[in-house]
Amino acid sequence: MNPVRKKLIRQTLLEALKHAHGFAVPEESLRPHVDALIRPPLSNEEWNAAILELSHESRGLIVQVPSDLDPDLKQWAITERGRTLLATL
Repeated sequence: MNPVRKKLIRQTLLEALKHAHGFAVPEESLRPHVDALIRPPLSNEEWNAAILELSHESRGLIVQVPSDLDPDLKQWAITERGRTLLATL
């Protein structure tokens, strides 16, 4: 993958979560938002790689937040570490 696109995807994803002001964003809302900002839209491979990299324990830039009402709902939130990294970009 193009390194510039890779960075843009991760930065856009972090920005989208930052604008949620600490609230968890369902993946079904987050992905279309990111796709609208990046052209061409992300492939499944790009999306999964970005989520995996940003949420990996060693990085901890985003976290999956469980839902009490729907155990199948995937929702994400930015961590303090993610906000700090975003501020330095």
